[in-house]
Parts: sequence; C-alpha cells; structure tokens
Amino acid sequence: MKISNSEIGNAAWDARVKLTPGEVEHLLDCSQKILQELNLVQKDNLDSIKATFFGHEQPGSLREDIITDSLPLAKVLANSLYADEFCFHVPKIIEE
Repeated sequence: MKISNSEIGNAAWDARVKLTPGEVEHLLDCSQKILQELNLVQKDNLDSIKATFFGHEQPGSLREDIITDSLPLAKVLANSLYADEFCFHVPKIIEE
C-alpha cells in the first residue's frame, strides 16, 4: 500500500492542520515506514498466539464506583469569572 501526498493533505485538512511541504514529506516518509513494519507483522505466522482482549489477565483491575455528594453549586460557580446563580457563561466559539 502506498500513501500519496494528496492523502496526507486530505488528512491534514480533516484535522484542520496546515502543513508545509517539508512536513508533508516527513509525514509521508513516516507513514511509509509504519506500513513497511505492518507488512512484516502480517507475514508472521500468528496462529499459535492466543488472542486477547486485555493485555493482562489480572481480574478485578478496575476500582468500584464510590458514590459521593456533589459540590455545592455556589462553591463551584465561585471559581468562575463569568457566572450567574445557575450556570457558567463562556464565549461562543462556533464558526459559521
């Protein structure tokens, strides 16, 4: 599989990132190296390796949920520069 400059450009556009031509070439080189490594892994015979969902088999690695009271609303809103008695006020950041 080969990645083209236009695919790197499309990915940059999707991510809303502006890339210089040098950065595009660097990303193209890095992505080609990653694909070469993946091709090596695909060539290996992995039939004898057991599939896993988690990398470890330790049971009970997640903590139990602890239910506690929330902070009082007045205390939370006291830390904001722009708030009324019910909520925070933030600047609008949506572009049209």
